[in-house]
Amino acid sequence: MTLVSWTWAGEPLVLVKEYADLDGDDRQEQIQVAFYVAWGSSFDRAVIEINTATFVLHGESLVPEIHLTDIDTSDPWQDIAITQYGPSDDYVTYFLRFAAGSIVDLGAVPGFWGRDVVVDGSGRVSGRCRGSVLHTWSYPCEYVVAPSFARLEKVHARWRPMNTPVTLKVDLTVQMGPDDPRPAGVIHAGEPAKIVHSDDMAWCYIVSDGGIKGYFGIVDFSVVTANGLRAFDVFDGLCAAD
Repeated sequence: MTLVSWTWAGEPLVLVKEYADLDGDDRQEQIQVAFYVAWGSSFDRAVIEINTATFVLHGESLVPEIHLTDIDTSDPWQDIAITQYGPSDDYVTYFLRFAAGSIVDLGAVPGFWGRDVVVDGSGRVSGRCRGSVLHTWSYPCEYVVAPSFARLEKVHARWRPMNTPVTLKVDLTVQMGPDDPRPAGVIHAGEPAKIVHSDDMAWCYIVSDGGIKGYFGIVDFSVVTANGLRAFDVFDGLCAAD
């Protein structure tokens, strides 16, 4: 990979050049990616040129590198990955494919390339998704390229691991299951516990150090089964990072 830094038309620029057979036709494509700075030192867009095709990728704090990868070794394509730091370190990795003479936007997977985002050739891309309920947390997730429209789709998982140690601030009654409202026990104020997993929509599973285990309901950042108290008023140990 060739990487050159220079200035064009007053804009700082990093230019990356590479040659590779991206579409399996035994002919190498000429790949050129120009990363442009909008404000300060942050790259906000990349202009990708493959042979005669052009695609503009808009991002936030793009990393001026490209990574050639093979999402699925059983198909003819190699793919291009480009990562961005994003706001508040919300890393995202974009994937592009060269097919039928055009550059195809496969979409993005949350996470940083080579650390959170891993490709093993199986057709699946591992990433790290951000949870949307209770507090700030993340969990491992997977994406596949949907054959119907050549876009990365998240693989559905009923439960997403949270594994957050907490201490109860108030007594919390938990139930046997999301569809079984029978009481499973009470975790008392001051007792340590671990929120094991969540469906990231309406339910969390918790296990106390005393052996009480069960489910509690949530809506955004409130605990429905604790009289609607805010999660931070129910649990000590939650993360409030942006």
